Amino acid sequence: MASQEVNEDAQSLPIKFDLIPESLTSPIIDLFPGQDEGMVRGEPGGFVFTREYGRRADEIYQFQPREDDVWVCTFSKSGTTWTQELVWLIANGCDTETAKKTPLHLYT
Repeated sequence: MASQEVNEDAQSLPIKFDLIPESLTSPIIDLFPGQDEGMVRGEPGGFVFTREYGRRADEIYQFQPREDDVWVCTFSKSGTTWTQELVWLIANGCDTETAKKTPLHLYT
């Protein structure tokens, strides 16, 4: 695992997450198969998130983008995967042979 730079000015996430009782989340979880770990509520604000988000929220909050990061932002079902493929190819000299061997989630 690569070492990460430590941001000395980093602040703690100003939100506390509490697990929502299963009796309140079961109707929601029934609609979303695969979300069987439960839900959390963030305070302040009362926003509801997956339990996994609650575990990773501070990591997301501390995220430091780099100057050379490329962001692919699209509407749902509008060709996001296709766009990611094209961006990766452009950034990697149109190396289609490596693209064929590399799963999309491993593109960097």
